[in-house]
Amino acid sequence: MIRFHCGWPKTGTTSLQAALAAQRGRLKMGGIVYPDRWSRRGDDSHNGLVDLLGGAGGAGAGLEQVRRFLDAHAGEKVLFSSESLGAWLVREETHELLLELIAVAGEQGPVTCIWTLRRFDELMHSLCMQMALAERLTLSPAEFMLRRHLDGIFAGMRRVEEAVAGSVVYIKYEDDGSHGIALLEAFGLPPEEARRTERSIGRRPRFNRSCSHKQMVALLNTESLSVRCGVLLDQHDLLDAFHRQGLRFEDDRRCELVGPKVRRELHERALDAACAAGIRSYERFFGQDDLGSGPPVTNMSVDVLTDEDLDRLSAHLLR
Repeated sequence: MIRFHCGWPKTGTTSLQAALAAQRGRLKMGGIVYPDRWSRRGDDSHNGLVDLLGGAGGAGAGLEQVRRFLDAHAGEKVLFSSESLGAWLVREETHELLLELIAVAGEQGPVTCIWTLRRFDELMHSLCMQMALAERLTLSPAEFMLRRHLDGIFAGMRRVEEAVAGSVVYIKYEDDGSHGIALLEAFGLPPEEARRTERSIGRRPRFNRSCSHKQMVALLNTESLSVRCGVLLDQHDLLDAFHRQGLRFEDDRRCELVGPKVRRELHERALDAACAAGIRSYERFFGQDDLGSGPPVTNMSVDVLTDEDLDRLSAHLLR
């Protein structure tokens, strides 16, 4: 029995994969193999499968590696977790690679594909913030969010459904992480082990946690703020202070890089694409969401940080 957790990205996958890797031995004892190969840059996912199948040796050589691995684990439950597999659906030419991988796995046993679905405007906004922090955002936030080929993504998911004869599990993302237990059970973990793994996730600081308005401004302006407060600020140190040490600013709020018009447009386009492809779970999860007027774009000027905010930041980092 082979399960592919195909994403989506920005649905808590990193924290989940870290917990699975940490409990790899216990999972093995429970009859579930979470492979320790095909990671990328030492992460805990199997995003390296994308590199394997697209490598110099061609997809055939990569698929043969996967085939040999599954042959060696015949009769066992094997779990792969890689949001990069789902990302292949962005481009139609890579649909076939994912389908070939599923076909190879199907030679060994039944295949189930598992997706965590997040409302698409929320997903893209979170990704936009991540790209901005990494200085890889070359378009305006609105352009970045709206230049998505949604028809191809949902049509690709439909092809995956057909490839596994409907053996697909869709789980709705919840911002508080409460979808985790359903996801772990979909992976085949017994209820007790699923609860244990969920607790281990809850005890860890959340990876890639979303930033608030003032936190985002601070992270994007480390050089000018270092001069202003007289303390050398480093983005890594600030992320650690915000996400792991719990530093908060007063009078802070959610960071909004785009306005409600962009949100609504992307939300409606995603619903249309999902309906056209027959991905009914997306419509069921998010079809009744009313975005309303929504919050306006937040002011990203460094001036939103007061002297009191900088005093709090300096005192925290120098303690």
